[in-house]
Amino acid sequence: MKWFKIKLTEQQINSGELAEIVNEFNAIFLLTEISNEMSLWANKPKKPGDTNTVYFSPVAADNSGTMIRDYDGKACKKPYIEKVSLLIGRSAAWDIFL
Repeated sequence: MKWFKIKLTEQQINSGELAEIVNEFNAIFLLTEISNEMSLWANKPKKPGDTNTVYFSPVAADNSGTMIRDYDGKACKKPYIEKVSLLIGRSAAWDIFL
């Protein structure tokens, strides 16, 4: 099972694309809530202008394929725990990094 990511520029964030992704994923999450591993994450940009990245856990990616394709998402490695924040998911989702 693979992680997926969508990279967003500061301009895309400002135009509301991150909010669209979060809202769409939240709807999927509320309908499925399959497991503690169903989660959406975001990196912590270090400075203004840095690329923002949204990460889909493997279970989330399995349920969000259309959205990932629509935003040109790519398969990726699991992000480092210290570099992400949980956007949507149960608090137990952090266990995916153990």
